[in-house]
Order: sequence, then C-alpha cells, then structure tokens
Amino acid sequence: MSTRREFIFFITAILVLIFALFQASEAGAAVLDVKVLYLDQSTVARGYTVKSADENFWLPVLPSLYSEPVTVKIETLSIGTPIPDDRQGVSQSYIYDIKKSEPGVFDKSVIVAVKMTQPSETAVVCFYDRSQQRWRELPTTIDSVRGLAIAKTVFPYAEVMVMTEGQEQAPVPVILSLEEQLTAQSAIVIDQDGNVLFEKNADEVRPIASLTKLVTAAVFLDYNPGWDKQVTIVAADNVGGASVPFEPGDVVSAKDLFYATLVGSKNNAARALMRASGLSEVEFISAMNQKVKSWGLINTKFVEPTGLSELNVSTAREMMEISRKTLSQYEYLQASTTLWYEIKYTRGAEAKTFWCRNTNQKLLERDLYVTGGKTGFTYEAGYNLVTKARLTKDSNRELIALVLGAKISMNYEEVYLLLKKFL
Repeated sequence: MSTRREFIFFITAILVLIFALFQASEAGAAVLDVKVLYLDQSTVARGYTVKSADENFWLPVLPSLYSEPVTVKIETLSIGTPIPDDRQGVSQSYIYDIKKSEPGVFDKSVIVAVKMTQPSETAVVCFYDRSQQRWRELPTTIDSVRGLAIAKTVFPYAEVMVMTEGQEQAPVPVILSLEEQLTAQSAIVIDQDGNVLFEKNADEVRPIASLTKLVTAAVFLDYNPGWDKQVTIVAADNVGGASVPFEPGDVVSAKDLFYATLVGSKNNAARALMRASGLSEVEFISAMNQKVKSWGLINTKFVEPTGLSELNVSTAREMMEISRKTLSQYEYLQASTTLWYEIKYTRGAEAKTFWCRNTNQKLLERDLYVTGGKTGFTYEAGYNLVTKARLTKDSNRELIALVLGAKISMNYEEVYLLLKKFL
C-alpha cells in the first residue's frame, strides 16, 4: 500500500474500532476484546489473515477472494451463547463479521481457524444458528501440529466455538442399603453368641422348603435306631423332587439316608429316614412340631418331613434358632459340609451306588470355612439357604447367615455377601 493509503487504512481502522467498542454486543454475550480491520483493494488482492486480539482466532482472506475492499471485525467473547450440556468447549468463543464496501449478496466462502485450548482429533467448529437457536457443526479439519480446528462456511457473520463431545457424566451412584441389596424376602445374621447383627423381615412367616429337613434330621437323631439299620424303600417314599433313584424294595442304611437328606436334600431319603425312626408319619410330624415348640418357636409348623408342602412354615428368626441348635451338632457338621457322598444300596442281589452332590457346593467352594448349612427351594418358598461359617479354620469368629425367598440362585450370593460383610 502507498503511504497515503496506509494512513487512510489506519484512520479508518481506528474509527471503526471506536465505533465497535460502543455498539451493543449480541444478547447474552460479554465482549472481551474487539479487533476491526479495513482491507483495501490491494490488500484483498494479495490476501491477508486477520487475527483476533488474543491471536487465537484466524480469518484468512485468500488472494483475490473478494473483488472489493472489506471490513473484518472479530469479537473475543468472555461469555458466549451457552453450549449444549453434552458438549464441551475447547476454545474461546468468537464473533466474526465481514462487510463489503458495496451493498450486495455475500457469495464467497469464509475460512476460520480456531486455536484449541485442549487439542482433540474429534473437535469440530460449531456456529450458532440464531434462526434455529441452536449450535450447528461445520465440516472441520484438525491441524494437530498447530492445534487448530479449521472450517469453511458461507456465512459472513457468525458466532463460532470449537467443541468436543462432552465428558460423559458418570452416573450418580445409587447407594442401596444392605436390606435393599437383598432379593431375599427375609434374612438374618447372628454371631456365635446369638447376637443379631442384621435382619430383614425376620418375623415374616414364610414357606421354608427343604430347610424342613434340619428338623427331620433332628427328630431322627432323637430316635436313631443305629446307623447300620437297614431300611427298605417303599413306593410312598418316592414323592418327587430331588431324589435318589430308589425303587420300592431297595435296601439302604440309615446313615446313608441321613447323609442323602442333608447332603443332597433328597426327598425320598427324608421320608425313608422318617420311617427308620420307628415312628409313624403322624407321630414323626407331631414330634417335629413338639421339638420346635420346646425351643420356644411359635410360628414354625410342619405337615410333612421333606419341605415340599408350602404349609411347612417358619420365620427367618425362628429358622435361625433351629439352625443354631442343629448345626452345632457334630452329625450335622459332618453331613452338611461333605461335598460328595456315595450312597450304597442293594436292589435284590445287585449292589448299587449313587453319588450325592452337596446342594450348598457354591459356598463350600468359596473363600470361607463352612461349618454347616442347608438349602431349600420350592416355587412357593423361593430360594432359601442357611450357612454357618468362619473366615478361616482357625478364626475365632463364627456367624450364621440365613435368607428366605431369594430370587433364583441369589440365595448363595446373598448369604455369602452377609457372611463376608460381618465376619
């Protein structure tokens, strides 16, 4: 430019700058700095890059892009138009405005380059569409060397900012109480002194399913005719559910029936064990009810020895008392902690065997020293479990945890949770 033209350029720029400082900014925006430049014909022909006052926003005017002089105004905003919650701004917000010296349609491309405060390959230049009142993306190229986000648009005026996808908000953790964590309808935990450490609906009367067999075994022990007594299976023993594949006429020892009842929770073994006591079914069930009554339990009732009936009921608190009294006995410790037990029986002249797997295997194989337990399930009762355990064999602290009415297979996880929490 000639000296005269440079002088005119300088004076014009100063006047426009003063005018810009006093004119109202966009609603909601706070202007930090303003840069205004008048580009005369020769400057436009050569090309020139207009930069914001902080030099982090570049607006290149390419050589011969415009056929006439233009005035470029760049506002650096300290507060721009709010951005969406799912976006994060990685640049300052700027407003640029390109005005031609003569009225007419603006039909040229505008290139903007914005320096990012946090360089990101996924960043995009966005402009605020005031007609739709929302931010919109522009096709963007990232210059990672210079930390620039570069975009092309056709708008001679816009507020722009570089954005990335916002930091995904971590979900607010929902802190559930221990009671809320359990699917079990009822639960209770006690220590070796009988102190209640935790309870949930402990006095709600519920079907107890095969937890019944703890009392079945207790009454049998009261009338135990001897472990070697041979018992003949009858058709009435085979009532369905978990069973040893006995047939009427098979002969098995009382000891094997006791282990089949507590290890594998076999229903036909429990009924045969009842008969091995020498009592009739009516007498045996009466003895079961009298025994729990003698323990001060008023909500526990039995109508049969297997737990198949939903009329065999108790509460978590009373079932815990039953567990405390029975699992303290050596016979229960031996049977209920045996992982596999071989049932030997005869069918006529043929010797037969059947392996019972412990129904509490999932806890017997966990990082606990289990000293007793019993499972139970019917559709009416849900999934029940009581387990007595220490952290290690040499631990002094021993707890019993019991759940009634848990969801499928959750009885194991929830008893384990309770034991680990309080041991």
